[in-house]
Amino acid sequence: MLNRRQFLASAVAVAGARAAVKKQAPPPNIVVVAIDGLGAWMTGAYGAQDLRTPNLDRIADTGTRFLHAFSASPVAQPGFESLMTGLSPMQAAGSANTLDKVLGGHGYRTVSVVEGDMNSVSEQALRFLDGQAANQPFCAVARYAPLREAGKVPEKYAKLFADNSFTHSGWLPAAENATDKKVFASILGPLRESAAAIAACDDQLPVLQRKLQERGVAENTLLLIVGTSGVLLGRHGLWGDGRASTPPNMFDEVVNVPFIWTWPSGVPGGIVRPEVVSLCDVLPTICELAAVPAPGVSGRSVAPSVLSQKYPKKQPWRDRAYAAFEGTSMARDSRYKLVLHQNGPGELYDLNSDAGELRNRFDDPEFMGVRADLGAQLNAWK
Repeated sequence: MLNRRQFLASAVAVAGARAAVKKQAPPPNIVVVAIDGLGAWMTGAYGAQDLRTPNLDRIADTGTRFLHAFSASPVAQPGFESLMTGLSPMQAAGSANTLDKVLGGHGYRTVSVVEGDMNSVSEQALRFLDGQAANQPFCAVARYAPLREAGKVPEKYAKLFADNSFTHSGWLPAAENATDKKVFASILGPLRESAAAIAACDDQLPVLQRKLQERGVAENTLLLIVGTSGVLLGRHGLWGDGRASTPPNMFDEVVNVPFIWTWPSGVPGGIVRPEVVSLCDVLPTICELAAVPAPGVSGRSVAPSVLSQKYPKKQPWRDRAYAAFEGTSMARDSRYKLVLHQNGPGELYDLNSDAGELRNRFDDPEFMGVRADLGAQLNAWK
C-alpha cells in the first residue's frame, strides 16, 4: 500500500503524464463548409419548419451551435471575405492573410474550393481529402452556393416540396421598397425551387463526413458549418439578400447565420451558445484551436465558447456584432439592433419585444441612449 507521500508523488506523475499527452496531441484537421445564402432561420436546427436540412440539424446536435452569429455583411461575397480574413468588409477585400494561407504557413496542407456547382465543389474537396497523409494536418474550405442552382437540382429534391405552401415561412406581399417585385406574382414556385436547392446542398454534408471517416481522420477533424449571409425568401415582402431592398436591409434573415462547430475529440456535443458572435471571429478561433498565431484581425477568438469554457475575467466577451454593405451599416447586441443608411432614415429595434423588426424606435426618445451608444460603437468599428 502506498503511503501519503508516495500517493501524492504518483498522482503528480500521472497528472504530468496526462498534461504531456495533451500537449503533444496533434493539431486538429480543419474543414470549413461555407454556404452562401443560408440564413439561420432557414435551417431546422434554428427552427425552420418548411425547409429541410436534416443533415445539418444532426451535425448541430453533435457539436456547439451559436444562436446569435452574424455575417459581417448581408451579401455573401463580403461575408465570405470576412470569414476568411477575420477582417471587416472595409478591410478584407484583397487581404493576403486568408485562413488557408495562414494555416499553410504553419504546417497545414490547404485547399480553398470556392467555385463551381455543388457536386463540383464536393468532388474537389473529396479529391483533396483523399490525398492527405495521416501525420500532417490539413485545412479544406468548401464554399457552396445552392441558390444559384435553384430549379436545376435533381427531381427527387423538387418532389419534397411539390405540395408545400410554405405557410410557416412568413413570406408577405412585395414591400414598397423591394427591388424584385415580379417574383411575388407566383412566389410558391421560386420558394419550392429554393427549398429544393437547399435540401440538395444539405445532402453534401454526409458525403464529406463519410470521406473523413474512410480516411480515419474524423475524430480529430474540426468541422465548421456556417452561412456567409442569408436571404429573405419573401419575408418582409423582400426576395434576396441585403440587396433585396432600396436602401439595402440588415434584417436578421440576411445577417444571422448558422454557426456550428463539431470536433469529436475536442468539442462537447449538444451545446447551444447565446453569445453574439461574428464571422470575423472564425479565423482567430481556428488559429487558437490549431495553436497557430493569428494575424491582426477585427474579430476575436470564441474558442472558449466552442469548448464550453469560461472567458478570462479581465477579457469578458463583448456581445457585439457589426455588418456593412455599401452605405448601410449595422450594430447588434443581444437586445438591440441599430441600422444606419447613408441615404435614408435610420432604424433601431428592441429585439426582446420585437423579434420581427417591425417597430422602428430610431426616433423614440425612450431609446436615444441606446441609439447613441450603438452609434458610437458602430462608428468606432468602421
